[in-house]
Amino acid sequence: MRFFARKSTPSSLALALALVAGGSIAATAVEAPAAAQDKKGDEAAKPEFSKEFVTAYNAANDPIKDEAAADYAAAKTKLPAVNAVAKSSDEKFEAGSLAYRVATKLNDQDLKLAGLRMMADSGKGDAKTQGQINYGLFEAERAAGNMDGARTALQRAIDIGYSFDATFSDGTTGKIGPNDMRSTIMRTYIDADQAQQGVDYAVQQIEQQASTGKPDETLLRSAYVAAFQNELGPEVTKLGEMWVKYYPSPTAWGDVMAGQRNYYTPTEPALLDALRLLARNDALRSERDYTDYINAADARRLPSEVAGVIDRGVAAGKINTSDQFIKEAKGEASGRIASEKADLPSLAADARKSGVSTKLIVAAANSQLSNGKAATAEELYTLALQKPDVDKAEALTRMGIAQIDQGKYEEAQATFAKVDGDQSRKNIAQLWSIYAAQQAAGSTGATASAATGS
Repeated sequence: MRFFARKSTPSSLALALALVAGGSIAATAVEAPAAAQDKKGDEAAKPEFSKEFVTAYNAANDPIKDEAAADYAAAKTKLPAVNAVAKSSDEKFEAGSLAYRVATKLNDQDLKLAGLRMMADSGKGDAKTQGQINYGLFEAERAAGNMDGARTALQRAIDIGYSFDATFSDGTTGKIGPNDMRSTIMRTYIDADQAQQGVDYAVQQIEQQASTGKPDETLLRSAYVAAFQNELGPEVTKLGEMWVKYYPSPTAWGDVMAGQRNYYTPTEPALLDALRLLARNDALRSERDYTDYINAADARRLPSEVAGVIDRGVAAGKINTSDQFIKEAKGEASGRIASEKADLPSLAADARKSGVSTKLIVAAANSQLSNGKAATAEELYTLALQKPDVDKAEALTRMGIAQIDQGKYEEAQATFAKVDGDQSRKNIAQLWSIYAAQQAAGSTGATASAATGS
């Protein structure tokens, strides 16, 4: 399968924690509470600190005020007293900032983690600051092996809408945004052998995005790949449907149908209808696609369609007429095309007679559909569906295709919705329904034609 490569994650990110860098209380702490009480408007929004906090903070900050003679070990011993009196959000933010600064100098990872947690929990700072803090906390929690805490921190950064420029392990640069972070959260689950939880998380995020617009394509694609690689069939189906719904392309259609073939092993008639849909979307892309199509259509039953597929495969450079299978199929089809087309009217007339077998009606309908006689095909499938022994899922799917070929897109969607039973058939019908909706909206640019898609 042709999948897009997953974007590399940053090997190392220097967090510019500007507000963390330096003792913002130290110079003005003694005056801050009183000054804030006397100010109005924007000035009243300045941080406020209790006297107890100011005293404890300055005692911890004093040993490191002079960088040249700073004693960070001494400052560390006084941090518990600061934390004990840090009650307000402002105080917790500054206590965490001081702890982080001391921890950075001492290379104390536990203290750094504690400082980041305090700053993140305080909720103080603008969106960029809190984004930086929470991303830093994500990395610290992950390094400490606390993946639940790491995911919580990263989700906060996502919810804030945080993004930043990063250098990747291959030396390239790029922007990391919320959807990259969502993919990272998914990956943390997968790396912990919790693929189901990871893909479930991504699905929830994608569905949330879809409720208000189009979900992010990269996130959707990476979630589909993760579901496929981890053999999560139901999620392959759900994400695949969303992928071709929101971002239809030959690549998307091909990969999504490959997922269906891999996890649900459609019967030959169902596979034929799946390959017909690929043909409509210019997504037949391998020798296997063409040979499977030729085999499923069968030159003895649908010679015109087989001949069209062979011509298409040769033109695309995917099959070779010197191949024995192709040579035999082409010869068989060529010898039957004329009689097939000549018999179309009489087959339809016979199918309309009372008392005829379901098999005859369906065969006549299939021939009409294969040869572009959509209205007659729809009529005959309707007759077949009145028979108790008809394969309803097959007849409904093909009646829906005939309706698409007549431009009856809403009717086709209603028909596909009735397909029940075998999961593979239901999934293929749903993909056809998505295609019908796209044709109605004119979104794909594909041309409706006979079932061959030629």
